[in-house]
Amino acid sequence: AFPKASLRAEQRLVDELGFDSLMVADLGGALQGAFPGLPALPPKLFNLKTTVKDLADHVVKVVTAQSAPTLDVPSAPAVRAPATRYRVVPVERRRGAFGVEEVQGQTWLVTEDGSELTTEISANLATHGADVVRVRLVEGGVSAPATLKRGTLNVWPTAFVEGLPEALERSGIQVHGFIHGAALALADAADFVNPVEVLHPLAARMQPKYLVTLTAMGGRLGLERGPNLARNVLQATLTGYTKALARERVGDRIRTLDLDPSTSPVQTAAWVVDEVLGGDLAPEVGYDGRRWVPELVPTPSGPTKRKLTREDVVLITGGAGELGRLAARWVVDQGPRAVILVGRRAATPEIDALVAGLGAGGVAVEYVAADVTDKEGFRSALRPTLERRGLVTVLLHAAGLIEDAQTPNKSLESVRRVMAVKAKGLQVLLRTFPNLRDVVLFSSWAGRFGNAGQTDYAAANELLDRVAVIGAGAARVVSIVFPPWSSTEMVRSIPAGVRAMMEGQGVTFLDDEEGLDTLASAFADGAQGIELVGRDLPARPIEAVHTERFSLGRHPYLDDHRLKGRPVVPLASVTDLVAWAFRETAGREGPLVVEDLELTRGVMGEDVARVEVSARRGHDGFTRGEIEVRVDDAVAYRARASNTVEDVPAAPILTGDAVAPAADLDTFYREQTFHGPQLRGVQRILRMTAGGVEGLVRAASISSWLTDGHRQGWTVDPLVLDGSFQLAGYWLFQHHGKAGFPTGFDRLVLSLPFGAGPIRATVTLRDVTDEGFAGDIHYADEAGRPVGMLTGIRGRFADVSAQPAKSNGAPAANLESVPDEAWQIDKFPEVEELDQRLQMAELVGLRNPYFHVHEGTARDTSVVDGVEMLNFSSYNYLGFSGHPEVVAAAQEAIARYGTSVSASRVASGERPFHGALERGLAEHVGVEDAIVFTAGHATNVTTVGHMMDRQDLVVHDSLIHDSILQGIYLSGATRRPFPHNDLEALDRMLGQVRGNYRRVLIAAEGIYSMDGDICDLPRLIEIKKRHKALLMVDEAHSGGVLGHAGRGIAHHFPGVDPNDVDIWMGTLSKSFASCGGYIAGSKALVRYLKYTGPGFVYSAGITPPNAAAALKSLELMHRHPEIVKQCRQRSLFFLERARAKGIDVGDAIGAAVVPAIIGNSLVCVKLSENLAKRKINVQPIVYPAVEDEKARLRFFISATHTEAQLAHTVDVLVEELARVRAETLGEGAGARL
Repeated sequence: AFPKASLRAEQRLVDELGFDSLMVADLGGALQGAFPGLPALPPKLFNLKTTVKDLADHVVKVVTAQSAPTLDVPSAPAVRAPATRYRVVPVERRRGAFGVEEVQGQTWLVTEDGSELTTEISANLATHGADVVRVRLVEGGVSAPATLKRGTLNVWPTAFVEGLPEALERSGIQVHGFIHGAALALADAADFVNPVEVLHPLAARMQPKYLVTLTAMGGRLGLERGPNLARNVLQATLTGYTKALARERVGDRIRTLDLDPSTSPVQTAAWVVDEVLGGDLAPEVGYDGRRWVPELVPTPSGPTKRKLTREDVVLITGGAGELGRLAARWVVDQGPRAVILVGRRAATPEIDALVAGLGAGGVAVEYVAADVTDKEGFRSALRPTLERRGLVTVLLHAAGLIEDAQTPNKSLESVRRVMAVKAKGLQVLLRTFPNLRDVVLFSSWAGRFGNAGQTDYAAANELLDRVAVIGAGAARVVSIVFPPWSSTEMVRSIPAGVRAMMEGQGVTFLDDEEGLDTLASAFADGAQGIELVGRDLPARPIEAVHTERFSLGRHPYLDDHRLKGRPVVPLASVTDLVAWAFRETAGREGPLVVEDLELTRGVMGEDVARVEVSARRGHDGFTRGEIEVRVDDAVAYRARASNTVEDVPAAPILTGDAVAPAADLDTFYREQTFHGPQLRGVQRILRMTAGGVEGLVRAASISSWLTDGHRQGWTVDPLVLDGSFQLAGYWLFQHHGKAGFPTGFDRLVLSLPFGAGPIRATVTLRDVTDEGFAGDIHYADEAGRPVGMLTGIRGRFADVSAQPAKSNGAPAANLESVPDEAWQIDKFPEVEELDQRLQMAELVGLRNPYFHVHEGTARDTSVVDGVEMLNFSSYNYLGFSGHPEVVAAAQEAIARYGTSVSASRVASGERPFHGALERGLAEHVGVEDAIVFTAGHATNVTTVGHMMDRQDLVVHDSLIHDSILQGIYLSGATRRPFPHNDLEALDRMLGQVRGNYRRVLIAAEGIYSMDGDICDLPRLIEIKKRHKALLMVDEAHSGGVLGHAGRGIAHHFPGVDPNDVDIWMGTLSKSFASCGGYIAGSKALVRYLKYTGPGFVYSAGITPPNAAAALKSLELMHRHPEIVKQCRQRSLFFLERARAKGIDVGDAIGAAVVPAIIGNSLVCVKLSENLAKRKINVQPIVYPAVEDEKARLRFFISATHTEAQLAHTVDVLVEELARVRAETLGEGAGARL
């Protein structure tokens, strides 16, 4: 629990309050207890940025809506919808006209089966600009190739498929997309052949953004009988596997496509590639010349056709399991001649009691221990029972095995075990009992909808479903797709909060009575094929995504819609985009309703917007959905939409006396708005009163607004909409002297398209305050026929006029509403939070470890608060600070040039030592030129902030220094971190987004100052070249430490050319015994920064003593490279000794920075304090600088430290750590280190 006083609205649940998934679930349950009737919290509400305020706003919105008064609707208790049976049928649906993702320069893997189709798929991808790695998987072969090549066919034996990902890595191939077509030729076999055994080793090892499996069951998803399904039914396992994998890898494009092998290979290949790269995210799609998706249709109730009789012998697999026992009770109640329960385990007293209880009513019941996957063993074990009871006429296959694990953690042996019980077991059963009358297969939602951790289980159940479609000889076969049963141990173990959340997401939980009723009805009415059980399920969930680039070239009208000089995307244009994306998803023309559209941040010109649609098609034929428009991963707009039919009433009549306009339209647009000629939507004012305004607004030609030709017509004409907003603005300025802009609305209803215009718009406004306004707009065509209405418009006032507003003598703004925390610094929340943290440390008896006064030179020792200590908290890695030659050089520079150059270097501050230092640094790094700044932090802020802007992207290691982050924020560029040193993630990220930005900068560090590890520079250079990106390496800690003579990380790796890095950054305050920073690189880079970089042009030059000290240190490095070597040796000595003593040093390599990771901030601070008492000075790094479990002491090792000092320090560290843990955490003397 969190003290109420410590919570703030802006705190994020995950990274600031530490919420994990179970805490979120518990929170959902607690909220439902506090607010009865509150539905489960939607999953989209929770992400890394969700704040306390977001959660509170959601609860307030829902509770307010629930408590809103209704008219003539009696209240009634909530009634749970009954469990319903649904058939799964293929329905023809066109693909939305969303943009196709760019794959230029991306590497795609296509596994082929030798057919013309897979060859054409590879060729089609290549025409889109992809580099295609073609792999033909073949049977036989005694070895696999060592490497793979792009653009040519690679032959690979399936026996060695597990080595394929490693071969890709060895070949330097990073796969962005993977199309698995190798199973297309796989047909039904005498023995069970599992195609998942080929796919799983690839899916478990590779993490491409796109993963698509292809099947050849006829193009209608294996949901209709046909020769292709009968021949290729085993491919259904890939369908189930892929849908479950998609549940694990949310955000990636994981899909399965079913094809008709008899269609044109060229035509089908083109369809496959368009489907894969398009924005419709349906996880399961079929193609046979037409496009098919699965939908649920309620199963009509029918007359009883089948009952169990005394002639029936029923065999139930999984008979000792939970569902098998339940099914057995129902079967026994029907009165068959005999019931045979089959299970893998030997009989136990519990099973004997079950058998006795079931047989108490006179039905013969036996239990047989047998493995259904072992054909001969199964038949042998069952033979005596069959001789006694007769031929089996009814089979209930309820056996199943679950070994849940995420795909990368699931072994191939586990996959085989899980799938064999369902799939191979069914094959054995059908071949053992060829004369069955009825076959009932117990299938699972995991197969139809996918389930994380159950790729194998889902695969097996999808195969059962397709077998039911095909049938088995003369037997009636039905596969009942069950959701979770509440009485099972698995469901009982789910926490209540988690279960409530799952139910809120649409998961059905069956009680025993419902489950058995469903089984009984499906058996009785002769159901065949697939029967899915659920509660109030939609016909189909729909997901889609579209990327819209709001460049001035594609959207030229933006040039006429500028706010304070910047192009802004009008709310009207976003409304059209939202409506269009929904309509493309819904696939239905006609009426349209958009609700609750809300602006949360503006969309600017040059922004790239991602439109995400999540919808549900109902059984009434209508689709309802939610839409989010995101920019830089932040939500800019939210809305809901549907294609339901609603009547649009006639516009209200404006009452009251007409008001004469104070200004004509030309004056209004020239002086009082920010709309240029293309955006001027009001054609004529018809009537204006104190209550509103009526006028004619223009319609827009889509070809003049959108230049890419992607769309043929408007869904909601944005000029009509914006013109009506301008009408409202005209009225507001006339009556209140203010201009405003809309921020959202409650409902937009369109019964007919706006057409060519003009459109009559009637605006009624209300609730006008100092901050904003509200109102409604009704639309009619030229004939006066109502075509649409917009209700609940919300807007704000802003200073957007072309000229300053004239004073009307209004009173000054009320300042009483300004809170103290907005203008008194000691009341700032962040200031109070810091004070509280410092006070908390004092309360628990900790001294403040920061800002202690050091006397003298900080080398291997330092005098701290008057006490000489071993010093591990300074950057003096080579001991040059205080070196006699360095001191003398600084003193000489002061005597000759003074203590300051007293001007910027551009003006009159240039001195000879400036050029000498920059030339020396350039030669030291190995590049053309360098520029020196007065501070290291400012070097990064200025360089990144000046060279990048809103059109650009900076991708950086997650542990990058704050100075680069601040530079990114200053530049306005999009920022994307990648996990620390995970260059595979970096490569994937660039493959996905590089084409969306002008410049892309990759930022990494030579030595990471928190962990003491280094970047893989050769790999970074390879990635940057392939993606045409810039590379910046921060050498603050590696300069002077790595490479011969401290020349840096480029010289640490053999064969690296420093000129392959675009921007080298370093600081002078560490190995260079000075203060300042530098950028090194090409002459063009340095010249540009010298003449335009704000932090250089407008700053005084580096001081004479600092420049002289750095220059002399540089000379010493090259004259005495053994000092650099000694720093590395001492660092490695300390690291290895600490590691040997059980100290967690992470991934440090032993290069100046060595962390001792303690894992608890309180322990860490106390440990630092205890070490200080024993005359060892080392600083703690604690939360929030690092995660609490990563709290550490950070040791800076110098060439001046002796091995004796280092060994002593490690020994004391181990001793004090054990003491502090025992005192603080209650661990014993033998506590772990």
